[in-house]
Amino acid sequence: MEFTPYQAKSATPRSERRLPLRGAGLYLVSVPEISQPLKWESYYKCGSNAAKIPGGDELGTFSFVGQDSPPAVSLLVAEGTAEDQKFMRSLQAYAKSCNQAIASSEIMSLLAIDSKATIDEIPQRLSVFCD
Repeated sequence: MEFTPYQAKSATPRSERRLPLRGAGLYLVSVPEISQPLKWESYYKCGSNAAKIPGGDELGTFSFVGQDSPPAVSLLVAEGTAEDQKFMRSLQAYAKSCNQAIASSEIMSLLAIDSKATIDEIPQRLSVFCD
C-alpha cells in the first residue's frame, strides 16, 4: 500500500508498506500523520503462490485477485464527517482485539454488508491484525 499527497500528480509515495498474507481477517493499519489529504492505494504483490496463504489454505472467493488487479484507492483526510467519526470509533474499539478473533457479524454490520452470498463466504470469526 502507498500513501501519497493527493494533489501532487507525480508525487513520490510518502509511505509504502507491505503486509504479509494472513488470510481472512480485519487488518488495522496505522497511517502517517494527515496534514493534507492523502491518496491511499492498496494493491497486491503476488508471487508464484498467489492463491495460497501460509499453511496451504486456498483463498477461495478471492483467488482471482492478482498483481494485475487494479488498486483500491481511497482519500484520507484529517477531519471527516460525523459518519466517518462513528466508523473511526468502531475501528479504534476493534484495535483492542489485536491478535484475537471477533464475530464477523460485527464487521458486516459496521460495513452494512447484508448480501447472503457475501455472508456465506466469510468465516463466522475473523482475526484482527494490527500493523
